[in-house]
Amino acid sequence: MARMLWLCNARSRMRGATGCSSIHSGTNDSSGTGRESNMFHYTSSPQSLQAPTPPAVPRQRELEKEKALNIIHPFPKRWNAPTPSPQPRPCYVEDRSSKVAWLNRSGIIFAGEDKWSLDPRVELEKRNPLEYSLRIQKVDVYDEGSYTCSVQTQHHPKTSQVYLIVQVPPKISNISSDITVNEGSNVTLVCMANGRPEPVITWRHLTPTGREFEGEEEYLEILGITREQSGKYECKAANEVASADVKQVRVTVNYPPTITESKSNEAATGRQALLRCEASAVPTPDFEWYRDDTRINSANGLEIKSTGSQSLLMVANVTEEHYGNYTCVAANKLGVTNASLYLYKIRGLFILEDTRELHKSQEK
Repeated sequence: MARMLWLCNARSRMRGATGCSSIHSGTNDSSGTGRESNMFHYTSSPQSLQAPTPPAVPRQRELEKEKALNIIHPFPKRWNAPTPSPQPRPCYVEDRSSKVAWLNRSGIIFAGEDKWSLDPRVELEKRNPLEYSLRIQKVDVYDEGSYTCSVQTQHHPKTSQVYLIVQVPPKISNISSDITVNEGSNVTLVCMANGRPEPVITWRHLTPTGREFEGEEEYLEILGITREQSGKYECKAANEVASADVKQVRVTVNYPPTITESKSNEAATGRQALLRCEASAVPTPDFEWYRDDTRINSANGLEIKSTGSQSLLMVANVTEEHYGNYTCVAANKLGVTNASLYLYKIRGLFILEDTRELHKSQEK
């Protein structure tokens, strides 16, 4: 459980230098991640390492004792506290007769050992008679502000203040949904994040080159987007408190078909023949085949197989009427394109077969 501990304590100069120290300790979270503890110590410089003085008369001793009581060494003016880690804050009183109180902007938290605050996360701890410790469980951003440890005696009241700055790990709170746009459109991607200090946001296009967009923050603008700019975009929010938060958005770019391969072929009569047509397009194109101006269907020895970006026209048994020009048409909602292919007749095969027959007859 995360908590904050502030200690108020002071030691008599007869026992050495007075000091105020701060301890920042992390605890294992409930998820069992086993987060390591961190310790930060703040120690004021000794103020009582002085040469011995001659014995004083009783009144002088009384004045010196009065000055030595209730000294509170000042805290650092600013205290950075990562949430929800515990943030102990020690301060010490010089004697047991001192009256000590903890206050914040809302009022008195503790007066002596009496709790005035209604916040159940706040508690007082005293590990020794001269220690006055304020502990706050599960620190959050609402705890940020000024805290005062006040020591009151009949002679010299003392106070010491610290301003608590609550640090928050980065977290992406809003990111654009996956979108589909037409090529040439302007695109704006949004990524909002919270954290303290304010997170730095960077965008990266997840391609083999891994291009990072310099200078872009919450809004990434892409003017006249191209098909090469489609894919996943990564938003990263980072500050020095914890690991960066990362999320992705996918951008799909629609564009009209472009024929990428149209392969003519040749075949002998009585053999099989294959014509191949490929097209690049988003959405995936629909294919049609034509012979002259007549659309071809899968019938009369012809079969059309279209899968994804590829379409095949297969002839099971080539006849003389199959030779000639064919047209492959690829279309989607953004456009249509076509390519011409030719099925040629092979004549050399018959010459080869005649030669084989001649050799066989000569061998006999």
